[in-house]
Amino acid sequence: MNEIPTNRNQLAGLMPVAEWLAESAGRVFPTPKSWEFFRKGHREELVREGALFLGAGRRPDYVDANLIGAVVRDILRRESLERLGNAEVAA
Repeated sequence: MNEIPTNRNQLAGLMPVAEWLAESAGRVFPTPKSWEFFRKGHREELVREGALFLGAGRRPDYVDANLIGAVVRDILRRESLERLGNAEVAA
């Protein structure tokens, strides 16, 4: 008989975006609209990195609480460096 390996922890880090915003991301995204604006601009990267799982129909979006913070931080750092580069070119 073939046994399918199970890892109960694989889904443990997933949580609805609203819960993540309330518990962990309020300083960076103080309103749901601020998250939506960020998500809209970076949705593909967030999904590709495994940090965001898009909902369908009534199912909400989920985030991997173990990954989302690092991915958001990397995006913010990259955008900050890009602004520095643009400021240096403009100066």
